[in-house]
Amino acid sequence: MPTAISYDVLKNGDSYGAVYELLRAKTVAQIMDEEPGRVREMGEKSGLLLKRLHAISVEDGTFPDRKQEMLLWADKMAAFLKKGEADSLRAFIAAIPDGNSFLPGDFHSKNIMVQDGEFLLRTRQSC
Repeated sequence: MPTAISYDVLKNGDSYGAVYELLRAKTVAQIMDEEPGRVREMGEKSGLLLKRLHAISVEDGTFPDRKQEMLLWADKMAAFLKKGEADSLRAFIAAIPDGNSFLPGDFHSKNIMVQDGEFLLRTRQSC
């Protein structure tokens, strides 16, 4: 899995941070801010990284069942949604095919780093 290696988690007050291997990298978000002409390129390459990650097959029980987590989340959100929206959301989630593909739960431009043209996913450790 193309990720930066995290060595430690630090706490400062109520905030947490991670210590990673020394990288000479920028996040995709930083690159897009600094070079707006590369937004499409960054999007396409980030999509290819997600496709590579999603192609990883894992054994049952290796990771939490995201579908069940999202259904619980939909239940919690029901009070904030319009009538019928929670049911539509639950139906949408339930219709996602079951599988054992790896799917990162926090995939966005601030968690994707680029070093020497290689796209790496920033990982988080649980505290």
